[in-house]
Amino acid sequence: MSSDSDRDKRGVSAVPPSPHINWRDNNVPESVLYGDIYYAPENGLAESQHVFLEGIGAPGIWTDRDHITIGETGFGTGLNFLATWHLWRKTAQKDSCLHYISTEKHPLHRTEITRALSPWQSLEDEIRTLLSHYPDNPLQELQGYQRFQFDEGRVTLTLCVGDCASQLSRLTSQTGCVDAWYLDGFSPAKNPDMWCDAVYQQLGRLSAPYARLATFTAAGHVRRGLTAAGFHMEKSPGYGRKRERLIGRYQPNVTSITDNINPADSNRRTTPIHAKRRYSHSEKPWFHLSSPLKSGARIAVIGAGIAGLTVAHRLKQQGFHPEVYDQHDHVMSTGSGNPAGMLDLYLTAGDSLGRKFGLRAYLYALRHYGQLAQHNKGEEIFRRCGLVKIPKDEKQADILGRVLQQNLLPPTHLQQANATHIQQAGGPETPPFDPVLYLPQAGMLFPHNIGALLSTDIPVKLKNRITMLQEMTLNSDCSDDVNLAGNNTDNENKQWQLIDDSGTVISCVDAVILTAGAEAIDLTQAEHLPVRISRGQICIIPASQSKPDQQHILSGKGYVLPPLNNNDRDMPYQVVGATYDKLPDHPRPLPTEVTKTGQTDIASRLRNIAPHIHFPPSPSAVDKETAGATIAGRTSVRAYLPDHMPICGPLPIKAAYQQAYAALIDGKKGPVYPSAPYYKGLYVMAGLSARGLTTAPLLAEILTSLIFGTPPPVEDDIVQALHPARFLIRDIRRGR
Repeated sequence: MSSDSDRDKRGVSAVPPSPHINWRDNNVPESVLYGDIYYAPENGLAESQHVFLEGIGAPGIWTDRDHITIGETGFGTGLNFLATWHLWRKTAQKDSCLHYISTEKHPLHRTEITRALSPWQSLEDEIRTLLSHYPDNPLQELQGYQRFQFDEGRVTLTLCVGDCASQLSRLTSQTGCVDAWYLDGFSPAKNPDMWCDAVYQQLGRLSAPYARLATFTAAGHVRRGLTAAGFHMEKSPGYGRKRERLIGRYQPNVTSITDNINPADSNRRTTPIHAKRRYSHSEKPWFHLSSPLKSGARIAVIGAGIAGLTVAHRLKQQGFHPEVYDQHDHVMSTGSGNPAGMLDLYLTAGDSLGRKFGLRAYLYALRHYGQLAQHNKGEEIFRRCGLVKIPKDEKQADILGRVLQQNLLPPTHLQQANATHIQQAGGPETPPFDPVLYLPQAGMLFPHNIGALLSTDIPVKLKNRITMLQEMTLNSDCSDDVNLAGNNTDNENKQWQLIDDSGTVISCVDAVILTAGAEAIDLTQAEHLPVRISRGQICIIPASQSKPDQQHILSGKGYVLPPLNNNDRDMPYQVVGATYDKLPDHPRPLPTEVTKTGQTDIASRLRNIAPHIHFPPSPSAVDKETAGATIAGRTSVRAYLPDHMPICGPLPIKAAYQQAYAALIDGKKGPVYPSAPYYKGLYVMAGLSARGLTTAPLLAEILTSLIFGTPPPVEDDIVQALHPARFLIRDIRRGR
């Protein structure tokens, strides 16, 4: 290895030709900003293999694990990730998982990465796969945290874009979760912001017991800083012209790098780092997360809609054994059961958590459904037909105008619609409000086809209405071969019985996830959740009586999907909608009738944006000679929360929360609060409202990460904004 200045990482993003990147001989990129190169000119791949892979003991570090989490400071060209992925593919257990987390302040453009990686044909498959997911405009599309999945979900890459210390501080971790670290980035002398105590302390916070660490530098201040953060550091031979480098382990209060190493302890973390001590107000212990489950745990998912099937699918990819229960006779039967839906970007004013979550959910959903469609050999999953968004009123027009000015996304994702876009969406010549937006990547989703694909190889038990969950100690009532969650010692043998409406125990499982929306709060443990209900109706009209050449989705107060063909119908049709009627309390049974009032509401919503849509007097009337005749209608209920954000996470125990945090009403900020009390092994993912198709993929990834004990794909403020206990804490503070 050459000098510290001849080092990898952290280029500055720009569309080529880039004023921030110089290209040395052999296509070696050099950062103009930092005055340093990205990898050793002799052989960047060999350097990565020696310094980082050998430095953490790969492949031996993962050969006996069901999963491994590797963290990196400085993604740069992605070479370290690709080299790790390549070796992991060849040597890891068949069903194991690789989680790779990397920070990057200045993401490179895709063409720059392509050129920088061109010398290494041995990584050709990994490079091609990475670049097929990497965005064209990384500075705009890679905001904050973005997660990518490869190898059918067994490999995840989480890019944390921004300042290294800041991004690491926002990683949510209920346990020390990172098994190994690559400390890369430019020379400490040229990039001091990344080689500092703030970064080292975050590395210690996030590290599993005996986590390994490797870096190219042997600088004394780096060694001292890492030692102060709990790492035992030693020197090791460097690469090329670099004589020495540092390797280490996270072993607070241990004097030798090999002292007191218990491989069993380093293989899995199941005890929360917050457990059994008290916390200050600033630490927000009410949002501390529950212990992770062991891989292989048996998990019941209640609800076979888009939320339940998406999270069950992701759990299976991560080595769990999900089983889905639903009281209806087919999957995707309630709020997720429309013949077609849309993947849309929901925008709010200001830099709110709601807008940030909506943006992340949209981008993640595009990748998720794109991958499903790519691997699906059956019916259509996702059609990228584009969407034209007309403001529904002056207030939303102002919001959309500000969104355009802020350049939240590049034109490949978001732009002002022109007359052609509006015409191709079947919109009016003169829209009622400006600006009109065009989302080229948005499109139609087909829920029933998605449900069929997601439920492949997952046990789905229909016509099973779960009315009670009973915690019990494992005994002869449950089979001995059921996997245990194994979190805390006093809960080692706890499981959940699922009891149906006849009082019969139909299953015993390690954990339960409630995803049934409006029906989730029928269970005693969840009845305190402030879930509210709305009623939504759609109508289906013959496309031949509308505008049969419509190409894009038209969205405003209502929406009109482009024409569809279906073997169940003898003519092309279109889905139009939708009503939004808030319901008082929680009516049972839930209203599902199609009404004339609902049809009239839809017609009113579409009047100014789709004046060609007309409805006959009765929603059941079918007159193929009448323009806009209704073929059918459908009504379902949607669950939502008072702040219009979903809930996703462990289920809190109401009485225990009220007791533990009662002093919040007085504003106490002393170190007097315990960690959050939850039902062991109970989780909830609900309140997706009308946005379930868009938000379910990201929510499922967040919840799976929390269950597995790996950092979720969003920052801690978003995790807390989705936390099921947020309403309990609000009410306690208000004295309710």
